[in-house]
Amino acid sequence: MQIVSKCGGLPLAAKTLASLLYSRNDEEEWLSILNSAIWNLPTDENKIMSILKLSYDHLSPNVKRCFSYCSIFPKGHAFSKRELIRMWMAEGFLNSPWQACASPEFVGNEYFKILLLNSFFQDERKKKWLDVKSCRMHDIVHDLAILIAGSESRMVKLIGEIFTIDDNPEVINHSSEFRHLGLQVLDDDVSAIPSEIYQASKLHTFVSFSPRLYGYNGEGVWVNRIFSLSLLRVLNLSHTGIQEFPQSICKLKHLRYLDLSHTRIETFPRYFSQLYTLQTLRLRGCRLKEFPRDMRNMIGLEYLTFAGAYLTQMPREVSRLSKLKKFVGEGKGYGIEELRDLNLLGGKLIIENLGSGTNGKQANLMGKKNIAHLRLDWDFLTPDDSNRITKHTLVMNDLQPHPNLQKLGISSFGGSKFPTWMSTSIHLPNLVYITLFNCANCIHLPALGRLQSLRYLCMQGLKAIIQIGKEFYQGNEEASSNEEASFPSLVELHIISFLNLEEWLGDQRSTSTSSFSRLKRLEISECLKLSTRRLDFHLSKIYNFQLS
Repeated sequence: MQIVSKCGGLPLAAKTLASLLYSRNDEEEWLSILNSAIWNLPTDENKIMSILKLSYDHLSPNVKRCFSYCSIFPKGHAFSKRELIRMWMAEGFLNSPWQACASPEFVGNEYFKILLLNSFFQDERKKKWLDVKSCRMHDIVHDLAILIAGSESRMVKLIGEIFTIDDNPEVINHSSEFRHLGLQVLDDDVSAIPSEIYQASKLHTFVSFSPRLYGYNGEGVWVNRIFSLSLLRVLNLSHTGIQEFPQSICKLKHLRYLDLSHTRIETFPRYFSQLYTLQTLRLRGCRLKEFPRDMRNMIGLEYLTFAGAYLTQMPREVSRLSKLKKFVGEGKGYGIEELRDLNLLGGKLIIENLGSGTNGKQANLMGKKNIAHLRLDWDFLTPDDSNRITKHTLVMNDLQPHPNLQKLGISSFGGSKFPTWMSTSIHLPNLVYITLFNCANCIHLPALGRLQSLRYLCMQGLKAIIQIGKEFYQGNEEASSNEEASFPSLVELHIISFLNLEEWLGDQRSTSTSSFSRLKRLEISECLKLSTRRLDFHLSKIYNFQLS
């Protein structure tokens, strides 16, 4: 209580100290903080800064370096966790000696978590499954980052021809010492930047920040001259007006991170594919019409994003990029066999137009242990297309994913039955989320009741289903004696547009009362032939039941 009272009602101070003391059980450490000279400082702001500095001093050297790097962001800027970790990785900050076997992504996540838990990051936005998407820094924390970074990392604010650097214009005279630089453009018409920046010959990071799409006139001389900084590892020109590359970009042999999202770039220079060290290439929403020539030679590429670009064709021979971990884009592909050797792919994988495939095994989904979310989209079938119905079924049987999969979506599947790998926790022990949409020819549901981790299930447009029976719970006759509860983890269930569904039977086994034990929400809509009289299972424990 003595430490709390010394915080003087300052929330940031209290939160920072709580984070610092949380993992420390030694009484002497607590007493040293209680008796610290920081409590004698005259103003609240100085006191908070000193408390933050005290917390910073307890970080490891590697985490300190990652924190000071964040001084390149403008105050109040919401930065993506994923992109910040990739920038750290490009700078070589994530080569941890104490975790020699850990991937840089894992180390980066750990460092990010430490900074978040110690209140250096705040205002985190989370995805549906609680993973952090983005954060900000408090203004005082940002001031600390600037103080710690010294002349290595700087933020330049530019309005017309007027610029400031961390509210200290004299700093620009030390540009030769800059390693990491952020450029915040606050004007729509900027044709030049401070000439001293071109003298930053040791610069490793250059990141531009613009308040709007195609935010400023960046196709001028200054953009071309940025490419002359030969030691660059991180280059972000997103939301600038850049229209074409100078040939000098091909000389950036250390470049590992390049973001050209929402720019007017249409083509790559001829020798762009010689950037062998490039790890991350972001092309979201740009005007590119084709990928670099000989892109298969970019053997270091791990993250490729081009969603929303003008591109209509997938990169040719993408299977040669064997280090790819993240691949996000749209366009016509060359067949699922291109996925065969991309076993480092992680995150979300969407495979479209599967009706044209003939051999699902060529995708080698079982070998992709880092895929957390898989979506399989098929093309539309007419009811009498029996040959393609059979082909859909065979291909689907061969698309069994790795057991690490957490989310599965299947759309417009035309087969007559779902694959057996969907119906057992042995194959999918970690699956928590399933959506089935417009699988119009399937006459029975898979035994999803066996999936012990399943929490969310949405099924829509399965119009061939007439009855939901025992096959939905534990499956065939051999499984009927299984005493495991069906759907033990399911929290939310949606059944929509089962136009021919007439009856829904409960689990007929002796343990049937334990089925759906955690279900909180049940929606049944557009099932015109079904009434509550044909629902043969308990509804009293469901908090949110909707029948329409």
